[in-house]
Amino acid sequence: RKLSLSQKEPDHFNIVECTEDSLALSNFNPEHPIIILAHGWNSNGKDEARGFGLDYAEFYLRVGEYNVFSVDWGDLESWTNYPHAASITRPVGEYAACLGKVTFVFCR
Repeated sequence: RKLSLSQKEPDHFNIVECTEDSLALSNFNPEHPIIILAHGWNSNGKDEARGFGLDYAEFYLRVGEYNVFSVDWGDLESWTNYPHAASITRPVGEYAACLGKVTFVFCR
């Protein structure tokens, strides 16, 4: 899943799926640059204790208007099974790339 953050609501994120409808229901603004963040092993896209997306999104949103997306692997990553997490990087990357395609179509 992908989490969307914006200056409009910097402390709240929307969960965005790879559809134009989902993007339209989020805080996405086609006038603003797009930032896509992806965390590494044993982190996640939202949790402040081990989070990645919210930490970095805050810095972007302090200096300007951006559409910040954070890719959250959810239960696909874990401390206990690094080989599995490593083996699914390609499908997760392809799913995240879908976001780029959807935003391109949405912004036309």
